[in-house]
Amino acid sequence: MEITIRHASEQTEAGVKRQVQCEIIALAFGETAKAVTELPIGQSVRADGFIAQRSLRSTQLVMHINNIILE
Repeated sequence: MEITIRHASEQTEAGVKRQVQCEIIALAFGETAKAVTELPIGQSVRADGFIAQRSLRSTQLVMHINNIILE
């Protein structure tokens, strides 16, 4: 299953606070995909996994979700 994850936070870089926002395509398989299908749009979650190229021919990054927890 493919979803889009949006991230927003405040981070400190070189002693200066910075607003950080991004979107990334994420993939979930098996039981994790089942859990993802039950989430309402906009639900805050913590997603653990890894980032990799979409394929050998694409440099686009995607997150592979290993575990997802409601926040």
